[in-house]
Amino acid sequence: MNDVKTRTLQVPGARLHYEVRGTGPLLLMIPGAPADAGALAGRAAGLSDRYTVVTYDQRGLSRRP
Repeated sequence: MNDVKTRTLQVPGARLHYEVRGTGPLLLMIPGAPADAGALAGRAAGLSDRYTVVTYDQRGLSRRP
């Protein structure tokens, strides 16, 4: 499944960018190094047939100021 929903969430003092793929139990993927949502795109796509996979941009990187 390659359907990616790109979203933003406005919170006090920040705008959070995240991506959602698939359906099923929620799986939040957190990169272990400074990275944005795209760093986990391949693995997220591979898991999206079994999970709702959420990836996000860490603060100060890419689409998250």
